Formats: sequence, C-alpha cells, structure tokens
Amino acid sequence: MACFVVVDAGAAQYVVTPSLSLQETYDDNVFLKEIDDFEHLISPGLGFNVRTDRAEVKAGGAWDISDYQRHSELDSVDQTYELSASVTPSELWRLDFSGEYKDDYTFTSALEESGIIADRSRRKRATLEPGVAIVLDPRNTLEFSYDFVKTQYDLDRYPDYRVHGPNLTWIHGLMNERTSIICSAGATLVDFEETFGDLNVRQRTYRGLAGIDHRFSETLQLTLMAGARYTESKFPRAGLSVEEKDTGLIVDGALEWRSERLSLSANVNRDITPSIYGENVTRDRVRAGLRYRFTEKLRSGLSVSYYHTETDGLVEDEKRLTYSVRPSMIYRVTEDVDLRLGYAYAWTENEITDYSQERNRFFLELAVAWPKTFD
Repeated sequence: MACFVVVDAGAAQYVVTPSLSLQETYDDNVFLKEIDDFEHLISPGLGFNVRTDRAEVKAGGAWDISDYQRHSELDSVDQTYELSASVTPSELWRLDFSGEYKDDYTFTSALEESGIIADRSRRKRATLEPGVAIVLDPRNTLEFSYDFVKTQYDLDRYPDYRVHGPNLTWIHGLMNERTSIICSAGATLVDFEETFGDLNVRQRTYRGLAGIDHRFSETLQLTLMAGARYTESKFPRAGLSVEEKDTGLIVDGALEWRSERLSLSANVNRDITPSIYGENVTRDRVRAGLRYRFTEKLRSGLSVSYYHTETDGLVEDEKRLTYSVRPSMIYRVTEDVDLRLGYAYAWTENEITDYSQERNRFFLELAVAWPKTFD
C-alpha cells in the first residue's frame, strides 16, 4: 500500500549496511538428539534504509550458513528477507506495510516462538501486514491492520497452514500526556491443510482487549492489556465434521526501564497461536532482558524465558514446559566490530510423559557492520 502513495517527501537520506558475523559454538545436545558437536556459523547480511520527511522504507536480507564439524547431515542454510514501509501523506493519517519471507528449519523457530520441540523440517514462511492509522483528533487514533501468514513444511506430518487476521485498535490519550487508554478487537482464521489425509482443521478466534500505556517517567514505561477470546474449531473425527467452542483469557504486557548504565525489559503474553501439530496451542510466555554497560567498550546482557504450551486435543495431546537462560558479554573492538562471548541453557519437559531434556551451548561471536550514509 505505502509503495504506491505519492507524497511530497523532500530530500531523502539513504543508508546501506552490509554486515557479517562469525560464530563458533559448542553444543552438548544438538537439536536435542543426544549428540554433541561444534557448529561453525557464518552470517552475512545486507540492509537498506531510505528516509524522507514523510516516508521511510527498510529492506534487508540475512543468511545463516551452518557447518557441523562431525555431523555434516545437520548442515543448513537459513534465509530471511524483510521489507517495511511507512508513508504519512498528511498529519491525519499514515500507511504502513511490512513483509517477511523465511526459508529455515522448524527446530529453532518452534523453540524460540513457543518453546515447542520440533524435528528439523524445512519451513517456508511468508508474512504480510498492511495497515493504516487515522488521527481522529489530537487525543484519538484508530489503527487497522491485516495479517496474512502462509507456512509450508517439507515433513508431511507437519500440516501447512494459512492465517488471516484483521485487527482494529483505538488509542485515547489522557490529559496528563503520559497515559493512553487502548482498546483492541481482532480475529484470526487458521486453516491447517490436510491434517487428516485430505481433510482440514479450521479454527476461528475472536479477541477483545483493553488496557493502558503509561509512562511513569522518562526512564520507566508500562503497557498492560487483558481481555478474552472466543474460538470455534471445526475438525473431522470418526468420519464426521465436529465443531467445538472454547473461551479463554488473554494477556499482553510489557515493562521497560533504563538508566545511564542499566536497562531492563519484561514481556508477558497469553494467547493462542498456530503450531506444528495441525492445531492452535495456548501459549503462556514470559521473557525478561537485562543489559548493563560497564564501560564504553564493555557491556553485558542476560535474557530469561519461560514457555508453557498446551494443545486443545483436536489433533494431538501435548503439554510442554520450557525454560531458557542466556547470559553474554560484549566487547566493542571498534565502532563497527563487536566481540561476544555467551552461554545458552535450555530445559524442556513433556508434562504428559514427564520426559525432560536439556542442552548447553557455549559460543564466541565476531560481528561486523559497515553502515554507509548517502544523501
């Protein structure tokens, strides 16, 4: 949408950023297959940004090329391509667009998105999200967006699926200039293809949330929303088409605090999301991040995550609990070069069978980026 709107944009600034990172990792439980190995990872990337007074366009591509020292059958090349645009034709409205295409494997994505343990399967995923924001008056804004996701797997037991989802959000700013009331309503329609032979599973969810965004100070901000969802599921069982209805609580919150040297962020989320099982899962997710700057060149980071996922039992019964911890130290060698030393721990348990697994990853990374600006 934004790419075809003509505006008097004024002078443009262009930034091109090639990048490259080299990472050496020792993994004592590669893909939780009870094998250990060294992973050699090369990640080139290229970013492009153009900005004017009324428009901004970003594009980029990144590639992760993995090579395992002893288990070459696990070698892979993951690709990610992104495009986003924002155009403000006037002070009363704005057009947005974002899109992403990924060609990767399911293990890492499923673990990072939902804490689910998946077998390695090639995954192709395309995401499109056009949107528009309309300023009704100085204190009231309406935002509309539409999400489309198409996901395909190479493994036949992981059903492909499509997601359609309109969302409408109203933002009302209070007189104190620090607090906004937010109300949001939306829906998602998920079609899982050929879950039962040539039969599909279809799930439609309606959501309503309300909450606040409040800035306590220049360094502390809280966003908290809560509401309910209503889900209709249609799926085949014993040769018949069965329909089930379900309701549940949904929560979405974020906290950000920063000082001169220290910054803290926390996110909490409860919702339902598509999964590799051929049905939605209820996902509880809590994530926290901590960063501390010792000197101009040396800083540290810590991220902690908690996931609890559970299916509705339409296709498969699954309940899983996952924790992860990732501390790291970063040293800025030059303005464009960072050296990172880190450790990542993950623990996961199937709550139905009480079978648990864990893995430890130790890594050293050298990352380089060369941003070049042109007027």
